[in-house]
Amino acid sequence: MTWLYIALAAYLITAVAFILDKYLLHAPIPRPFAYSFWVALLSSFVLILIPFGVTIPSIKFLLVSLASGAAFFIGLIFLYQAIRMSEITIVATKVGAITAVATYLFSIIILRGYTLDKLHMVALALMVFGMLILNRFKMKILGLAILSGLFGGLSFTLLKWAFNNSDLVNGIFWTRMGFISAALLSLLFVAARKDIALSFKHSTLSSKYLFLINKLIAAGGFILLYYALYKGNAPLINGLGGLQYVFIFIMAILFRNKIPGIAENLDDRSLVIKIIGLLCIVDGFIILNLSL
Repeated sequence: MTWLYIALAAYLITAVAFILDKYLLHAPIPRPFAYSFWVALLSSFVLILIPFGVTIPSIKFLLVSLASGAAFFIGLIFLYQAIRMSEITIVATKVGAITAVATYLFSIIILRGYTLDKLHMVALALMVFGMLILNRFKMKILGLAILSGLFGGLSFTLLKWAFNNSDLVNGIFWTRMGFISAALLSLLFVAARKDIALSFKHSTLSSKYLFLINKLIAAGGFILLYYALYKGNAPLINGLGGLQYVFIFIMAILFRNKIPGIAENLDDRSLVIKIIGLLCIVDGFIILNLSL
């Protein structure tokens, strides 16, 4: 059960990073593609893992790991575009729900023999249902949410495959290399280079420092999440991500009048729907906890 609580801590930390992402994308660094590029570039910290057991992998392992990182980069671009367009809880819950379902489906296809028992499926269904009803349906971000969720689910599934066929250090290192490689390959496009240059030129020094601090926070969350994925069940860990949106919702309410770009619709109908959604997520977590 240790991986369960590690995943919970990871989602709390990444919830903080989500809130800061929304602020940075609201004004200081308003370019989702460039934002994703700089996030990828900061992943170069994984080079410190080289003395701790990084080995030259097989061609198959290398291709799968690089594909996992590339899928993560693409999903991140769509995610940041959606975050910039809408309320943070709307984006986070919809992307999270689609990612959880996509991870489950990709796991069945890619991780052969990978199944969930009925109780686990009930827990996953409750958390996904809660994420879906938390916010009103908005067509303008649906396409971005679907694309982000599909690429995110594929990335997590391939990451789990890498962990199943290697150790934690090599799984993290080579998938992060895929993330960085995808970002660097994007520099082949003139539009990408211009977007990145403009984002650096027009962002303030304080926003650059905040971006760096935020990504260090996010890195801590991802390290914990990767360890949980290495030890635990990929679809259930993604389903557990529903609690991250509880954290995001609470923080969005607490800081909605204090942080630019953070806003929540709290009319009576919306509040009732959000509470029902949160209860479904918590119930799913309890069932998951008791069934392990």
